[in-house]
Amino acid sequence: MKKMLAMLVAGCMIFSMMACGGSSDSKETSGDTDSKAQESTEAKSDEGSDAGESGELDTSKLSIGVVMKLYDEFQNKVIDGAEDAAKEIGAKISCIAPDDITDAAQQVQMIENFISQDVDILLVDPNIADSVLNVLNDAVAKDIKVVLVDTDSPNFENPVTYVGTANYDAAFEGAKEFASRLPEGANVVIATGQQGDDNHEKRSKGYKDAMEEAGCNVLDLQYCDNSADLTASQVEDWFQKYGVDGIDAVMCTDDDASMGAIQAIKQNNATDKIKVCSFNGFQVAIQQIEQGNMEMTIAQQPYKMGYDSVMCGVGALKGETYERQIPVDVEIIDASNYEDYKE
Repeated sequence: MKKMLAMLVAGCMIFSMMACGGSSDSKETSGDTDSKAQESTEAKSDEGSDAGESGELDTSKLSIGVVMKLYDEFQNKVIDGAEDAAKEIGAKISCIAPDDITDAAQQVQMIENFISQDVDILLVDPNIADSVLNVLNDAVAKDIKVVLVDTDSPNFENPVTYVGTANYDAAFEGAKEFASRLPEGANVVIATGQQGDDNHEKRSKGYKDAMEEAGCNVLDLQYCDNSADLTASQVEDWFQKYGVDGIDAVMCTDDDASMGAIQAIKQNNATDKIKVCSFNGFQVAIQQIEQGNMEMTIAQQPYKMGYDSVMCGVGALKGETYERQIPVDVEIIDASNYEDYKE
């Protein structure tokens, strides 16, 4: 049975006052990466996004630009949701991402390109929250509706909304569940993503706060840039510092990075002793759960994020308003239910 996290703490985040539109019930599947790498949108028609004779918004004349962090299983599912929403309303859409998640400058350039093309709606998943502030303000100045998807930019004051996981709450509640599976006073280390990435900063803080509240010892927290290689190296460093027997659990804020942790744990013959918790719900993590190498992953809903973000952008063009943040629920995947999520 699927385990839905009751992760939204009262007073922390609230749902939108108005729905962005019902999301599709179709199964989420990752699209072909090459087919996503469109680097330009079709030019908008002369009518742009003006209302038709009936006074209603003609969505077939809309153009949508999507700028993600990179291409991976998660980002491709966000793109799938956005593309399906655009297809449903007849709008043009172009989706692109940097080759390297650390290349914030390239992401800014991609956003600038969409602004110059005069898109109507811009979906952005910022690599670094503050690096996109100026360019997003430029978009708003041109009356482009900006929706933040998957990753918030908290200092950006004029988004339509942010659609994504409530990362602190999800990590906190997931870590509480993980702590219940560890020995009392367990020693824990945390490998997080890129420094300055809002998602990973919030997840690592949620992990740390929950584990300390549960009476576990958080020995260390290090940035590993979502890299399996860097995470493997960091775990080896921790083994040198604390000893294999001095660590009970490794927590990662990204499934791809957790593959490095599992590799290091295997090489030190510690799979039966050290439990791994991760975040995202990627198929690689589900495979590791099936093989007994990972305890659990906190799974997001990227398809829904992409779909709902487009619908919020369309709603904004119609004059609708939304709460600043629209959280999307997460679920725990572990040995009891991984079969439900295999593709």
